[in-house]
Amino acid sequence: MGMAASQARLLSITTRLTNNEFRSQMVANSKMRLANETQAASDEYMEALNATKLQYVYYDANGEQTQYDLTASTILQYQPLKNQYALVNRAGQTMVNHNDATTFQQANNRDEFLVLNNCAEMVEKERDNPEYPIWESQEPNPDDPKYWTVSKESSCKLYAQFVDAGDYCRDEALNHGDAGCYIHVLNHLIDFSYPNPDPNITYPATYETSLGASHTITLGYHGGGGMCSTDNCTTMAEVSHQISYGNNDGETIYAPDVQNNGDYRLNADGTYTINLDTPKLTVGSDGYEHPIYDADGNPETENKDVIYYTFNTGNPDADLLLGNYGADGSLKTLKQKIIDLYYAVQSRSALGIDYKDLENALKNFQVDMNTAFTEKEFDQGKFDADKQEWVDNEPEEILTYNELEITDPDKAEWYNNLWYRMNGAVFDEEFMQSASDKDFNNHDDQHLKYFEKTEEADQSWVEFDEVLINSPEWLQFALESGELTLEKVVFNEDYDTTTELENKTWQATTWSSTSDIVEVTDQLAITKAEVKYEQALRDIQAKDKEYDNDIKKLDTEHNALQTEYDSIKGVLDKNMERSFKAFS
Repeated sequence: MGMAASQARLLSITTRLTNNEFRSQMVANSKMRLANETQAASDEYMEALNATKLQYVYYDANGEQTQYDLTASTILQYQPLKNQYALVNRAGQTMVNHNDATTFQQANNRDEFLVLNNCAEMVEKERDNPEYPIWESQEPNPDDPKYWTVSKESSCKLYAQFVDAGDYCRDEALNHGDAGCYIHVLNHLIDFSYPNPDPNITYPATYETSLGASHTITLGYHGGGGMCSTDNCTTMAEVSHQISYGNNDGETIYAPDVQNNGDYRLNADGTYTINLDTPKLTVGSDGYEHPIYDADGNPETENKDVIYYTFNTGNPDADLLLGNYGADGSLKTLKQKIIDLYYAVQSRSALGIDYKDLENALKNFQVDMNTAFTEKEFDQGKFDADKQEWVDNEPEEILTYNELEITDPDKAEWYNNLWYRMNGAVFDEEFMQSASDKDFNNHDDQHLKYFEKTEEADQSWVEFDEVLINSPEWLQFALESGELTLEKVVFNEDYDTTTELENKTWQATTWSSTSDIVEVTDQLAITKAEVKYEQALRDIQAKDKEYDNDIKKLDTEHNALQTEYDSIKGVLDKNMERSFKAFS
């Protein structure tokens, strides 16, 4: 049993020696790691010695310099004499502080944005209402054709006489190609008196045309064709008398005033120009509804809007003779119209007038005569109703309005620039081109496009995180890594204080190229690193001393165990030797 106990003890010591050696190895490894920690602390400290940070340099009105740690809040906060920057994320959105985000959301337009940022106010003023002169010009005019109606029975007798007397000559001219025959109709309408000559007219009589040319009518020329009968001459004399001397009220009869004819243009020097871009015949109307008569002088059932034609043949002389307007653009008298038409028929070959144009002119003259002897009745009730409606709709002559008045020009400029940037103006090349135009003003379409909220506004800006906006470390990282880029308001040489963008624009820039963002040594970071390094060294030295003590203890324990091991081993060896001898 003693030998067995010694062997058990020897085994226990062997186990403890093995464990002791393992612990010694662990302590040795820990000491090696302390060397690595020492190197790491040293490297961190050396890196901190080169630490820098970005600062914003600001000069006040006295030229005194103040430097702030660069944060988004510092850049975006308005101050007088301060360059204006925008911080733009990778999506192209400008990052803004909470106040600017709030006022932009509250404002519907640029003016409201300036007022909310306490750099402008709305002042009530007065101005003329531009609608008032328009309203004045719309006062119902009693001469407007819409207030006049034409009586079916008014003077239709004279037109019937004209149709009946000229039936043969008109038919020859219009249906058988003999335009000259129509002269017989026309010369019975010019100062014609029957059976006795007009004592005021001496024949042969000379008449001047609108061209300035003249032609002569002889008494004998009234004969001929189908116009020579006593009845025809008598009835035509009555028609001619009204044409020459006026209607029953003594008023001169004019050729119909065709609306919207567009052919003649009166020039400043008194000459006239014919618009050759229009068709040869331009349709028009005098605006009245007339009784329409057939060849027998019988009126149709309903009044109609009579259609006239004005001529644009390419021959100005022909157009002047065939039309209802003189060389100065004024309306001809019906007598002058007949004189001109007579001359055009008589001298058609010399004037180069196309027969088709002449035929159209003669047909048109029949329409002229259809309306020449009608009388119009004034619709007082309709006029009074329109006049009252006009009076009831009278607008204010003077309007009151609110006008933006700048109270702080520098601040207003800052927030005006910010408004356009948040409202998407920076992305619109057309707007930027227009903004640089010297004629750019508040009424410009491009200006109005960005004066009000645009659809692009929601995508043009984003509010800063409340923590990141005050973090200089984050901003420096964002600028150096490209997460954020800078834009700066740049002024051109023609710049003058203004609330528009015509002399300035937002341009991309880098922080290193600016004069008011600088890089400086970060003393605070160096101090912190030094304290951290010294503390790390103290911790390492304490651990190293502790590890040395552990090694000493392990060495002492190892020596004791080894001595005991050797003693027991010796005893066991002697016992084994005696046992072998006894059995041998």
